[in-house]
Amino acid sequence: WWRAAQSAALSGQQVMISEMMTQNRTMFPWEASSMTDQVELWSYQAIFHGIKGLIYWKFRPFRRGLQVGGRGLTDFAGEPNRFGEQAARVAAFVEKHADRLAGLHPDTAGTAILYDVNVEQLYEAVQNRWPDFYTDAHGGIFRGFWSFGVSPTYLRPSDLAGGVPDRVKVLAVPCNVSISQATADALLAFVKRGGHLFTESRFGLLDEDGRLWPHVPGGGLAEAFGVEEANFTARFNDTLPAGSNAITFANAFYQQLALADDVKVVLETIGGEPALVARRVGKGLYVHAPFGLGALLHHQGDDALEVFQAVFSLVGKAACPALEVVSAGD
Repeated sequence: WWRAAQSAALSGQQVMISEMMTQNRTMFPWEASSMTDQVELWSYQAIFHGIKGLIYWKFRPFRRGLQVGGRGLTDFAGEPNRFGEQAARVAAFVEKHADRLAGLHPDTAGTAILYDVNVEQLYEAVQNRWPDFYTDAHGGIFRGFWSFGVSPTYLRPSDLAGGVPDRVKVLAVPCNVSISQATADALLAFVKRGGHLFTESRFGLLDEDGRLWPHVPGGGLAEAFGVEEANFTARFNDTLPAGSNAITFANAFYQQLALADDVKVVLETIGGEPALVARRVGKGLYVHAPFGLGALLHHQGDDALEVFQAVFSLVGKAACPALEVVSAGD
């Protein structure tokens, strides 16, 4: 829903969240949290990302049933608890600044993530042992950008019909195994005009009908970008130094790459396999990781953030935030 909400907010549509959770979803929530003591923070984040209305779920505590344990915004007597007080502070802020907030649009710093529902459904059908394979990758890449103070918007392949929008300067394509010729053409034109493109793992393996491209990434991108899948293994074992940390690959998915002479190897494993590569194409830059960096960011967090830092040091130069932080206090 967050992908749809951000895209809609950026296009000027009025968007509301109908179930902003107020506390844990059940006694011991499997998702490790909802928003314990963070109702206020999450509410402000929603408002500042273009959301125009919030409905909280739920008002009263859950006293019994599947969701027993969620505290809601009030105590048993109906008096506001600390979560209700947080929501009230947000409401007062919104009421005071309603005129300014009504015309607010999220600052994406010119960054975007390409999301394809058909790819998500392809994974669900073909790789159903890991149903969150695609969304985990997206969550991780979003987290990577967020850790550097950037909140990317979302694009769909249909948004590229006239080319990547001019407002987008940095585009990430997480875990996207399927691209059409039209999408490939739009991505290549984007890079040639000065855009910075980041892809990962088996990007562009199939066309939109699920047929294998003869060269990966397909649609002419392997030739244009100078980066091609030469082999793919599901039993990769190696270590990738990452700043003060390291990522250990144990029986992992990994591409082995064939690279043009002018492709720069930014990171490599201890065994000498390229782990992050970059190449200037036209006025822009193409950056590729031959493994699932998004999923690692989602599951391993800080260790993988060291790798994303290398990605952001390359593509982040093209980001254009409305405000720049020139100094920060403790």
